[in-house]
Amino acid sequence: MPLDDVDAEISDEFNAVKTINSDTVSIAAANLSMDKLTNINIKFNIAAGANVSDYIFTVDGQTVTPKKSGSSYYVTMEGISPVNFDKMYEFKVQSKNDDSDYVSLKYSCITYAKKVLEISSDNSLRNTMKALYFFNQEIKRYVNQEEEE
Repeated sequence: MPLDDVDAEISDEFNAVKTINSDTVSIAAANLSMDKLTNINIKFNIAAGANVSDYIFTVDGQTVTPKKSGSSYYVTMEGISPVNFDKMYEFKVQSKNDDSDYVSLKYSCITYAKKVLEISSDNSLRNTMKALYFFNQEIKRYVNQEEEE
C-alpha cells in the first residue's frame, strides 16, 4: 500500500521532552538508525574546558559509555523491538559532583517519526516513518489480542 496519501496522526505525547539544568552540557541532536537493529542515538555537547569523565551518561537510569564523535558524545539505545517503538526512553547526562547539573531528553522511535513527518519533505523518509508508526500500532494490537486470549 503506498503511503504517500496516508496520514499518520501521531499525538503530542510523543513530543521530545527536554530538561536543561546545565551550563556545561547541551543536547545537540537526536536521530534514529535502522540497519539490522533499530537504535536511538542522542548527541550531547560538553563545553570547552569541561571533562567528560566528570559526567555520568544514563539511559533509563542505566549507566552507559558515551562514544566520542568529533567534539560531541553519542549515547545509543540499541536493538529496540518494534513493540517498544513508542516507549519514551530517558537519556541523561549528570555531573558526578553536582546532582542539580544535568540535561535529560525523553525520546522514542515514534518521537523521531513524528518530527520527520512534521519537517521533512523527503517522501521516502516520510513513508518509512509512517510504516514504522503503523507497524508499531499493529504489533501493539496483536500483542494485546494475544494477551486477552
